[in-house]
Amino acid sequence: MQLSLGKSLRSYQFNIIQKIIERFQTTDRSMLIVAPTGSGKTITFTALVSQVLETKPDLRVLFMINRVQLVRQLERVLMENGLKVGVACGSIGRRELTERLTIASYLSLINLRPVIAYNLIIWDEAHTFAPLLTDKESPLAKWYAELRAVNSRVRDIGFTATPYTASEIIYGDEAHFPSITYEVHMK
Repeated sequence: MQLSLGKSLRSYQFNIIQKIIERFQTTDRSMLIVAPTGSGKTITFTALVSQVLETKPDLRVLFMINRVQLVRQLERVLMENGLKVGVACGSIGRRELTERLTIASYLSLINLRPVIAYNLIIWDEAHTFAPLLTDKESPLAKWYAELRAVNSRVRDIGFTATPYTASEIIYGDEAHFPSITYEVHMK
């Protein structure tokens, strides 16, 4: 698979996308992708989203981001690859929610109503969101519950370099992510 930037996917990036597409067909559970820093997670989910939006024209995709710098970085990469992007990030004064693809800082999005019926959420740096999604009293968990009430078929994929926080593993029976869907091991 070739991206607009002229970059080809590495074999493990292609394998991640294939595994996600397979899992879309067999389960509605949340997926967790673990890949080390520098392994090209941004390129991987850019290619995934390009493919999904091309084959499913009615889908709405949300990238949930935890830092303003990552919002800007991801917007640049997506736009360089020909994707139209809306941004919802109060820190940079943007609230663009009409595109099929939205990048949002979670603190900006969780207070917006009505909740938009996204079909796919990609959690970048998933280890920062997982504890909040599991804590039913957190504003993020409440927003996610409202989203599931609007669209019970929403799918979500977490990307992270580490499946841990300082105090817990972010996957398992009681966690938002039930297991690791794919893990990249670099040599």
